[in-house]
Amino acid sequence: MFNQITSMNTLLRLETDTERSSYLGSLSLNTTSTSIRITQLARARQNEYTLRNQARREEYERFLAKVAEEDLEGSIG
Repeated sequence: MFNQITSMNTLLRLETDTERSSYLGSLSLNTTSTSIRITQLARARQNEYTLRNQARREEYERFLAKVAEEDLEGSIG
């Protein structure tokens, strides 16, 4: 995306409205494509985070169940 922003000086050098229009259309398509890839990456990372968080929660629950069981066994006997 940075390259697209810095390439705006190309727009200033274009001589006709047709060239400018074509360039802006191409820039728009590239920006949309980049935006879609960023959105997909964000979703993938969110999914990974959710899975890691769920696994961590399950691990804590197993740990707490074990501690509770040990505490109960210690109280009984």
